[in-house]
Amino acid sequence: MLGVGVHGPGSIITRDKVTSFDDLKGKKMRIAGEVMSTIGKNMGVAPVALPPNKVYEALSQGVVDGAFFTLETLKSFRLNEVAPNVVTFPGGLYRAVSAF
Repeated sequence: MLGVGVHGPGSIITRDKVTSFDDLKGKKMRIAGEVMSTIGKNMGVAPVALPPNKVYEALSQGVVDGAFFTLETLKSFRLNEVAPNVVTFPGGLYRAVSAF
């Protein structure tokens, strides 16, 4: 093994304010991978697969209503400009570990 990496805790980033899980039902949400897909399906969202570099454009054009993403993407992908609402969870909604 050459190295191990982990990203920050997953959150829900949305254009509109979310006050309950019912607010997410049927919303088009950017997801990536099996873990996020399973979580999204259980929440009743409409999953949309997008690469990270396409999320800003998709949010700004209304293609998606939000994204399952880590908090650092608010700054690194400037998502806070188009999706100012964030739902966080203790320990994160999900996490991913990579080994090289």
